[in-house]
Amino acid sequence: MENKERRTILVPFDFTPLSDYALQHGIQFAKMLDTDVTLLHVIQEVNAENLITEKLNFW
Repeated sequence: MENKERRTILVPFDFTPLSDYALQHGIQFAKMLDTDVTLLHVIQEVNAENLITEKLNFW
């Protein structure tokens, strides 16, 4: 019996033009390999202390 493992292409995505380009390539690869694409929404880590200080300094 043949064991075919289903693979997935993971594409990090942050709504920038570069990530859109990566997504298009990920979709093309997925079609060629007959597999799925999973998007990983990537966000920049926000340091809460710096954010609060910045907002307080604004006022």
